[in-house]
Formats: sequence, structure tokens, C-alpha cells
Amino acid sequence: MTTPNVIDISQWQGTGSSIDFANLKSNGIKAVIIRLGHGTTTDPSAKSFITAVQKAGLRIHGYHYYEGVSGELEFTIKNASSLGLPLESYYFLDMEGKISGNWADIFRTYYTSWLQVGRRVGLYVSDSPYKQYFDDNELTGHGVYRWIASYSYEPTNYDTWQFNSQGGWGNYTSNLDKDYDKTGYLINGSTTIKTKDDSDPNKEYQVVAGAFVGFDYSTTKLQGGKMLIHSPNGVDKIPSISPRGLEFDQPAADRLWPYLKKYVTPGKDGKDGKSAYEIACDNGFKGSEAEWLQSLHGKDGSATALSGSGMSIDTEKGTIAFTGKMADPASAESKEEVPYTIDINNSGISYTVGGKTTQLVSITDSGQNNSQQNKVDQSNTDKNKVPSDYSDGIFYEQKTAAAVDIDRTDYADAVKSGTTGILTTKAVTIDKKKYARQSFELLDNDYPLTLERNGSDSAWEDWHAVTNWN
Repeated sequence: MTTPNVIDISQWQGTGSSIDFANLKSNGIKAVIIRLGHGTTTDPSAKSFITAVQKAGLRIHGYHYYEGVSGELEFTIKNASSLGLPLESYYFLDMEGKISGNWADIFRTYYTSWLQVGRRVGLYVSDSPYKQYFDDNELTGHGVYRWIASYSYEPTNYDTWQFNSQGGWGNYTSNLDKDYDKTGYLINGSTTIKTKDDSDPNKEYQVVAGAFVGFDYSTTKLQGGKMLIHSPNGVDKIPSISPRGLEFDQPAADRLWPYLKKYVTPGKDGKDGKSAYEIACDNGFKGSEAEWLQSLHGKDGSATALSGSGMSIDTEKGTIAFTGKMADPASAESKEEVPYTIDINNSGISYTVGGKTTQLVSITDSGQNNSQQNKVDQSNTDKNKVPSDYSDGIFYEQKTAAAVDIDRTDYADAVKSGTTGILTTKAVTIDKKKYARQSFELLDNDYPLTLERNGSDSAWEDWHAVTNWN
């Protein structure tokens, strides 16, 4: 016969004064899981239960009953904090009944968000949907604690097993959910998650709360739809595989090098490059090498070839220019100085002397930087695009309501007068099919109005208003 060492409770068991937790402790209960809320509502007994359980010296954990209502995720984070659930406690999402949508995707959104705020995360679900909807390797890999309900048999994969809901325990005689914590983290506490891996140069590393790997939008300057990214802290999202292939940041390259260097053998000495004198001749200098060296000296015979006169920064174009004068490189005999300019911009580094420009460094990057991407396109305010007109990414455009087929005939008069707004488009290609979501925010009106629509390839669905007024 299975003996419980954990119970779970909600308002249906009364309040903190309704249960003798000291008696339960003397009867083998070591931890209590308390319902903190459901939907966007706080359990009215949660606070009193937390106080009573802590007073009895039992370990405390929390769970939230998922309802799928608007604003629920944000509520769960604030509710747990305001009720005082300790960060060392586990926080479970209770998923049961009829749930619209993909169970695994819904839970993934919750547990990654909870990890980002430092929570230990868990899932409560019956064994049948667990086996049907969830990947056990994914959850255990992310440190998710598996609280599985099964009243007729012991599940195969679980950390805590809810095995009975009938009858009481100790001197509590009403029905009570009883659980067995096999892994022991609920009753004994858990340590920081550590992973040992012989392929890691440091042999041991700690997983930071919120760290994850998955498909998301990059926070680096490399943009272009969702990519396989890795996030060492839940905030920075660094591409590992982008549309152009594998991506390596410097830390990843540093970790790879110890294993790659044994396959790298020194090559034969290459052909020497051109000297500075030869480059000067290629660019128009006439004279011997000695004459060229002499030309590098200024009028006063000093060894300074360049005399700077200023630097200019164009923040709009994102360029820096250095200007000054130097000895004319085209003639060793001339004592005249000619102006020079060194330009640094998003194309690279170049210098111009005597009207001739030479590119020193070229920069090519298939991605867009964030400042460019976030600019509002005002070039086609009256043109309506279809989803396939967009590349993968996020785009901002100025549009008229009429241009994007917004019909406000049945709307209140207060939101009929405006004509212009910002159109935000998020587009991605999946299995060669283009999907997009648009949001239109009306600007030139006293009342704010926001509408959204989805679309694919060459067609849009109808617009739906999402604005709420108090």
C-alpha cells in the first residue's frame, strides 16, 4: 500500500484553520502543494494555507489551474509573487479537462516564462494525456517536475504520483488528495541543476534559470524570421541555425576549437603580399622606394604623414569620417599636401586621397540591424500587400485604413474619423507556405483602435478589433 508524504489542497478544503497541519506532519506528511489560483483569480484560501503550512514546519509548493483565459500567464507570475511563494518551491501548472490548443506548446510557454523569473517549474496532469501530448525527455531535460495523477495504477514516468483522492489523513476526515513524492525534491528540497559532460571543456557547468533552446526570433542583429536559437539566460536569443545555415558566436567557437585544432595542420608558406611601396605604386605613385619613404615626411621633416583636422559623425546615416591632409602620394617631388578622408560605415572602411577611393575593409551581412528593421516604411501608404509579399521577419508600415480593407461601418462613431495608422506585420515561411499576422493601430483619432488579422500566401482573413475601453 502506497503511503502519502505530500498532500495538495485548495479552497475546497477550507482555510488554514480548517486543517491541523501539525497532525498531518506527525502522520508522515512532509510537504503541501497549495492551489494559488485559477484563470486570473486568486484562490481565496491560498494565503491562509501558506501561513499555516509554514507555521507547522512543512515544505510548501504551489500550483495554478489552467483555464486558457486572456492575461493568464502574466497573472500566474504576479500571483505567486504577491502570495509569497518562495523561489525554492516548485510551481506547477495544472492541466486537465478540455483544453483548446496544443497542450505541449501551452505548457512550454508557461514553464519557459516561469524559468525566466527564477521559478522551479512542474506539470500536473493525468497519466493518459501526459503520454499522449508531452515529450518526457524534453521536460526532464529542462528540469520540469512531473506530478502525475493515476488512481488505478502506478505511472511509468513521474516524480510525484497523485494516487488517491478519497478519504482523509490523520485527524482530517474529509476527502483529501494524497501524493507520493518518489524523487524527493518536494519533501527534501532540490539543489541547483548541474550537468556533467565530458565534451564540455570545463567538465561541469550550471544551467541558469530561464536558459533554453528552441525556435524564436533572434535578439542579435541577424534577423529574418524564427531560427533555432540558444539562450544562456532566457533573455539573449542567439542564433544556432539561421536561414543561411549554422551560426557560431565566439563562446561556441572557443568551445569547439580544442576539438578541431588536432585536425588542423600548418600549410606551406604562402606567397608574400605586396609591400606598402608596391601598393602606393599601384595607386599612382611615381618614383623609387627611397623617394616614396621621403614622401611620408611632412613639410617640417617630421615622420608624421597625416595631419588630422577633425572627425564628423552622422547619426542618421550611421557613419564616421576622419578628415585631414597628407603629402601627395602621387608625386615624391611635390611639397603640397592634399586632403584625405577615412570613412567608416556599414559597408566597411575606405580612404580617399586626391579624388581616388580605396576600399580597405568590406562588410557583408545578410541580416538587418534592429535600428533599420524598426523604421516605419512610409513609401506605400495606399497599397495593400498579401502575405507572400513579405519576407520572413517583422515590418512596420504607415497605412491608411482604407488601403488595408478595414470596414468600420458598424463601429461606434468615436472610432470612425481616423484614417491613418501603423501596420505591423509578422511573417514566417513554414513548409514553403507563407504565414503572416498583421496588427493595425489607428493613430489620428481621439480613441485608440487596434485590429488584427491572420493570412497565408495570397489571402487575408477578416479583421478583428482587439481594443478594450474602460
